[in-house]
Amino acid sequence: MAADEDDRFFVLDGVTSLYFYPDVLTKLNIDIVLEEPTARALWEERGYRGFALLPEGDVSFLAPGGDFEGVAPSEMGGNSLVHDGGFVFEVGDVRVDLRRFTIQRAALPWEWALLDAQGRTWFRLRHAHSELKLDRKRLELRHMDLALGPAWDGILKDPHLREANVGAGDLILNLALPERIYQFRGLCEPNFEGEVDIHLTQLGTVTVFANLDGKVAMAPSATLENVGVADVPWLRSIVPDGGISDPSEAGQHPYLIMAFYRMVDGRIVQVGYSDVKHAFFAVNSGCSCPGGQVLYVGCSDIYGASTNANRTYLAPRDEVTASTGEWTSLGSHFDGDPVDDRRDHSSAGHDSFEHRLFVQESVLQREEARYFVDAWYVVQGDIDIFNSMAYREVNPTEGTNWSFPPVAGMINGTVVDAWVPAGTMDIDEANVVVDTGEGHLNLAGKMFEESASSFRYEYALMNHDFDRRIQSFTLPLPEDVVVTDSAFFDGDEDAANDWTVAVEKDRVVWTAPDGADLDWGTMINFSLTCNGPPGSLNLELGVLEPGESNTLQAAGVGPVIACQSMLSFRKTLPSWPDAVGLLGLIETLNALCR
Repeated sequence: MAADEDDRFFVLDGVTSLYFYPDVLTKLNIDIVLEEPTARALWEERGYRGFALLPEGDVSFLAPGGDFEGVAPSEMGGNSLVHDGGFVFEVGDVRVDLRRFTIQRAALPWEWALLDAQGRTWFRLRHAHSELKLDRKRLELRHMDLALGPAWDGILKDPHLREANVGAGDLILNLALPERIYQFRGLCEPNFEGEVDIHLTQLGTVTVFANLDGKVAMAPSATLENVGVADVPWLRSIVPDGGISDPSEAGQHPYLIMAFYRMVDGRIVQVGYSDVKHAFFAVNSGCSCPGGQVLYVGCSDIYGASTNANRTYLAPRDEVTASTGEWTSLGSHFDGDPVDDRRDHSSAGHDSFEHRLFVQESVLQREEARYFVDAWYVVQGDIDIFNSMAYREVNPTEGTNWSFPPVAGMINGTVVDAWVPAGTMDIDEANVVVDTGEGHLNLAGKMFEESASSFRYEYALMNHDFDRRIQSFTLPLPEDVVVTDSAFFDGDEDAANDWTVAVEKDRVVWTAPDGADLDWGTMINFSLTCNGPPGSLNLELGVLEPGESNTLQAAGVGPVIACQSMLSFRKTLPSWPDAVGLLGLIETLNALCR
């Protein structure tokens, strides 16, 4: 919708709320030596500080039809929000005075710059949840990432820190509305009929939130789009939340999970994963619909890294039924004491790592390894789970603080595809999706020939959304195949939860100890070394919880030819000329057994 001057909104006053991650500032040797808050912060109970706008200049913006779409600088009048109070930082003997700081609209979409009195950009605010609330006459830009600006370059002297996120921010502006009477909410009436299809379109920069005691906590930003036929509910998980107390505004919503992987020594291992981040607001960018509690068809939504790591919205995975997207707020992690279906839980009371995606520093220090981060939105009724998940290769870089610059662009689908391409079914590698009708799994395998008579088989088993869980993995063995080594990997350092292995005459079985079965959103690995060369075979997955079937079958690779059996078969062959070609093949296979 085109904008004209009848769509202009004028800023009367407002408050900017800022929060700096203490663990990150400590790592960067940045000290806050002075705070001068001048207003109540939006999230004061979470440690935010509030700063009031000063009545300097006439600031305005255009919002056609009342739909705020990340206003461009050309659509703003004034464009300088000067604040009372501020911060003073020290880095060594350098002093940075951000009292009377200014916030201006930046050139990039959805980005704002925080400047000092001399006009230098010290921070950038991005990935806002923007909502123009006509009934309350205000614009809210919430849950923004607070990133380092170019003014820090000459002070921190670490190029890997450029634009690193160091905090979060919110901007609340009280407005004078245009005389035009808006009925814009009627322009987008939700239609929940038809197929649901959410597409994860961008997996953004990974932000580090803590680096303590040999661990690194992180999260990426994520952008998605509704490419389906139906609009999708995007309600809050539980109230009160963000000033909303009406229970009717809580209910069905998507969930985000994140994980980190290392590929080295011929296998890909999940070395860290987050709990569930509950979504709570849809920006609805790129369309004419306003932000709110529905993601409309053709509209996009974004969550910054600071929101994806915010423990206000993170909760245990086992509360969610992944295959259906169902979750119950009553008695949940958010509903503490008393159990009354009201939010009692906030971001307070956690250490730097609880519920977040984190990894051990030691796993990041293999130069020959490749590393990946992934994310997946679990959406109720989604017809294609694989376009709502994506992965991206990153390069862990140790400096003043860890950083994870991207190596390549985002790729939709499961990260298992980075190890073995999707749909592969060859004699020495395979990657298949097991669609059970109750959920999906990926089983991938790869053979490594270590010598003429020794073959190593690596397997990665990913449970995407199969809620009945997997408790065993069985690999059939041909006659006379000799197993020389086996292993299990789950990415952690707890030997007590490792699956046990039993090598039997005709099979190898890995079995989970109590409580260590393969739940949804996680991956484990198996390794087997033997003297049997590769081929295609069926592998068996044992299901933990009872249901229609207690076992699942999956095609894969593994040892299929036993040397002794081939030698015996050779002796039974006739000697007529037509058998010469077959005899040559058998002799070649026999050579592999020596």
